Amino acid sequence: MTDEPTLVNEETEVLQEDTTFDVFLSHEREALKSAGKAFESLIPSGVREHGETAIREMFEGYRVLFNSAIDDLISQAERVKFIEKSEDKES
Repeated sequence: MTDEPTLVNEETEVLQEDTTFDVFLSHEREALKSAGKAFESLIPSGVREHGETAIREMFEGYRVLFNSAIDDLISQAERVKFIEKSEDKES
């Protein structure tokens, strides 16, 4: 079929050859990688560097925001539990 290596499934001892579609997908993956590298080479290194820094900072800001929101939710849940326990003891 192709010159691609065959895979051996040790559990069933069955040889499986790559299908034509598997070979096609492999070529398409490589083409996309090469196209990505081509586009990346068009962007000056300074722009890439600062863009990556900007994205990291953006994600760090979201991380801080989400962690703060989660901490607030946990704090409110603990207050509700405390109030419920206090009301149960009074009853």
